[in-house]
Amino acid sequence: MEGMRLAGRYEILHLLGGGGMAVVYKAKDLLLDRFVAVKVMNDSLGHDPDFVRRFIREAKAAGSLSHANVVSIYDVGREGDIFYMVMECVEGPSLIEVIRKEGTLTPEKTVMIASQICDALAHAHKNGIIHRDIKPHNILVSPDELYKVTDFGISYTPRASTITQKGYVMGSAHYFSPEQASGGEIHFSSDLYSLGIVIYEMLTGSVPFDGESSISVALKHIHDPVPDPRELNPRIPEELCQVIMKALEKDPLKRYQTAQEMKQALQQAVMIFNPPQHDYVSQVSQEIKQPPHRGRKYWLRGVAAVSGVLLLFLGYQAFGAGYLESDQPTNGSPVQAVQQGKQIPKEHGDHKWWKELPKESREENEAFRDIRVSGSNGNYKVTLKVGDFPEDTFYYDLFVVDSYSSQRVDQGISVHIKHKPDQRYTTKTVTVTIPEQHLPDWGIAKIMFYRLGENGRKIYATDNLLQMWGPLPKSVEEKRDRSSAL
Repeated sequence: MEGMRLAGRYEILHLLGGGGMAVVYKAKDLLLDRFVAVKVMNDSLGHDPDFVRRFIREAKAAGSLSHANVVSIYDVGREGDIFYMVMECVEGPSLIEVIRKEGTLTPEKTVMIASQICDALAHAHKNGIIHRDIKPHNILVSPDELYKVTDFGISYTPRASTITQKGYVMGSAHYFSPEQASGGEIHFSSDLYSLGIVIYEMLTGSVPFDGESSISVALKHIHDPVPDPRELNPRIPEELCQVIMKALEKDPLKRYQTAQEMKQALQQAVMIFNPPQHDYVSQVSQEIKQPPHRGRKYWLRGVAAVSGVLLLFLGYQAFGAGYLESDQPTNGSPVQAVQQGKQIPKEHGDHKWWKELPKESREENEAFRDIRVSGSNGNYKVTLKVGDFPEDTFYYDLFVVDSYSSQRVDQGISVHIKHKPDQRYTTKTVTVTIPEQHLPDWGIAKIMFYRLGENGRKIYATDNLLQMWGPLPKSVEEKRDRSSAL
């Protein structure tokens, strides 16, 4: 097809690749003067109405999406017996090629990639589309390291009437979920199971289930336990293993229920095994360098200047403790801090943010107790004791309150816990992240833990302060002092 023009504007340049259903060419859009990818259905399938509908459905499904991590669809058409689809041209390899080249990926890179795929799936699911064929072959890598999901050829919209009915198996055997393998009803969590397989493969270089035939692989998805990925790569952190195992639960209801929930778990895991470092003294010390061609006088001036910076920093640490970042456990009491790079505003709104401070003397309940917080400026670790209740999941919401408003910045984040037998309480540490853009110049951040009761009602809710920026108003501080003295 090289040299052929489709619709008078798409000039076919050369073959990029292909499979059993279609081939993909690089082409030039002569009207918009840009390179595109043109997917052309194989000639042998052009007379099969089922495959034609499947091809058109892919164009409609992907064409309804607009996201940085989804390959964009620009056009679809037919010229004679040729059915074609015009797509964004991604100048890079597929993820399977990356895995084959590198063998295994680092945990940090794996989380970075998987988080982008979670974003793509969250967007697709929000639009009612289940991909059903998430695998490294269908994830393309752009030159600026954007990972993009493609090939919505067997995607499924639960609300729509499609050619795929219950009992008909579609997907790739090594990556599809147990419910896909058995021809059962599929859910959004089916895509998250497939993503769990992709994460497993990125970290180990292998898929968890293999066999001599697609049927044998499918049966393993349904019946066999997932092999521990650390048997293939002992360097995989425990926190990341827990994410994989939850994603690969046989029961769809025990998996992550949303892509955002899975992304949150991945980011919490990476915060635990690779926490951010804040070594300000060593950072400043690295700037102390003797100029190669200066005299001793200038060198001493440089040392004196940098020493002054260090003394100011250390003095600030010693005497400004009431307003500095703190990484010490708070036992539920306020952590006062001035956020790096932000100024306390001169004027404030009318919202009395201090009224939403959690009570320091709050009563403990049977679900959550002994809550301790460490960290600062959006990155926190919260350790608490969780009661031995029947459910293995509890939840939390995050709030930021300033002089202008109180806003919930995240909600319904689930935390999985395994209770130890014969123990009334189990200790759990949760890594919490609040994006920098939500942090106040003056106010508080807090967390509320809860369980879900009947009809999704929050029960045993208890809130705890994460951090406070700036001092309390003098009148409020005096009132608190009088109360504590009684």
